[in-house]
Amino acid sequence: MQAQTDFAPAHLLRGNVLAAMGRHAEAEACWRRTVELSPGEPAAHVNLALRLGELGRADAALAHARHALAINPVLFRAHYAAGLALLQLKSLAEAEASFAAARRLAPDNIEILRAHGRTQCMLGKADDALETLCRALELSPHDAEARRAHAEALLSRGQTAAAESALRALAAEHPDPATWSALGDLLRSTGRFEEAAGAYRRALAMDSGAIDALAGLTLGRSPLSPQEAANLENAAHRCELSAPDRAKLLHALGRHCEHLGALDQAFLHHAAAKRGAGFGPGHGHGL
Repeated sequence: MQAQTDFAPAHLLRGNVLAAMGRHAEAEACWRRTVELSPGEPAAHVNLALRLGELGRADAALAHARHALAINPVLFRAHYAAGLALLQLKSLAEAEASFAAARRLAPDNIEILRAHGRTQCMLGKADDALETLCRALELSPHDAEARRAHAEALLSRGQTAAAESALRALAAEHPDPATWSALGDLLRSTGRFEEAAGAYRRALAMDSGAIDALAGLTLGRSPLSPQEAANLENAAHRCELSAPDRAKLLHALGRHCEHLGALDQAFLHHAAAKRGAGFGPGHGHGL
C-alpha cells in the first residue's frame, strides 16, 4: 500500500493499516510523516503517544498526547494516552485525572475502565476501584484483563481469599501466562512461596519468556533452574522490549546472580536496569 509522499491523510491511513497488521515500527514511521506534513492532525499524535508509551518512552508519549489535546480537548483516546504515560511516570493522581476525563467522554470504554480502576487501586482507593472494575465486568464479563484487575482491587481491599478465588477461576476458564503470573504474585505476597513458584512455572510452560513470571520467580526462596536462567537471560536481551520491561528483567537477573553469590555480576545487572539499559527500541526520549 503506497502513500502519496506529501498527502498526510494517506500516511495516517497507511499507519493505521500497518498497526492493525502488527507492523508497529512501520506504522510509527507513517504517523511521524503525518505530523511532519500536518502538525495539527490530532489522530497521528494520539497514535504516536500510544506507540511510544508501549515502548516505555513516557515523556515523548505524554508530549504527543498533550499536543493532541491542545488541538482537540475532547478526544478521549488522547486523555487515555496521557493517562498511560503519566502512569509510567509515576504521576498517579494526574493519571487518574486523565483516565477520569477519558471516561467522561467514553463511559463504556473497557480499556479506559480497566486503566482507571487499576490507577484508583494504586492510589489506595480500593472501593472506587472495585466500583469501576465491576462496571467494566458488567459490560464485558469475560474480559480477562478486567477480571485480573478486579482481583487486584479485592486484594488491595484485604479480601485475599476472594482475590485468589477469582484468579483461580479465571485460570481454570481461560488459562494464560498473565493470569498464572498474577496468581503467583498473590501467593508470594501471602508467603506461600512454593505455591507461587508453581504458578509462575505454569505461566512459563505457556510462554518461556513471560516477563512477570520470570521476574516473580526470582523473588522466591529457591534459585532458577539452568533452563529458567537461560530463558531469563534471553528474554532480557530481546530487541523489541520496552524500557520498563527490560529494566524489570535486568533486576530479575540481578536477583538471580545474588542467589548464586555472583554479587559483582548482580551489581552490573541492577545498574544497567537503573540507567535504562540503553539498547533496543525503548531507549531514547525524542518525539
